[in-house]
Amino acid sequence: MNEEQRLDVKLDPLMGKHEALSNLIFAASEWYDSIKLCQLAGFSLTHSSAQPHKWKKEGKIFALRRGNTEFYPSYAFGDDFRPIPAIKNVLGVFRDKKSDLKIAAWFASNNSWLCNQRSLDLILTSPDAVIKAAEIEVAPIDHG
Repeated sequence: MNEEQRLDVKLDPLMGKHEALSNLIFAASEWYDSIKLCQLAGFSLTHSSAQPHKWKKEGKIFALRRGNTEFYPSYAFGDDFRPIPAIKNVLGVFRDKKSDLKIAAWFASNNSWLCNQRSLDLILTSPDAVIKAAEIEVAPIDHG
């Protein structure tokens, strides 16, 4: 995503804010439905939503829904297509503070605590920095 495509661009006035934000988020990275994720991970396709649903329930991943389908962000998975531990840590920080859509927007946005890089680009290589940026995001402001 180039500088002009960042998530802070003006939203299309003909589109609802939620829909426009969702479109920008889906454009920022690759997303898998449960069938594609199971194919990549080598799981049975008989109950393709079972494993992703289990991971989601355990707080290891999150998903965004489009229509009747849940999609999982590619950056949440390692080379083996299993959830990376840092995602669970970030989700733990944001639990009860941000919706899945806002979490996805946070991952896809440039972050000043990460030298204006996106969390989704750093989660594999600098997970501690991304977790720290999440903690700063929700920390109360100290005016002392």
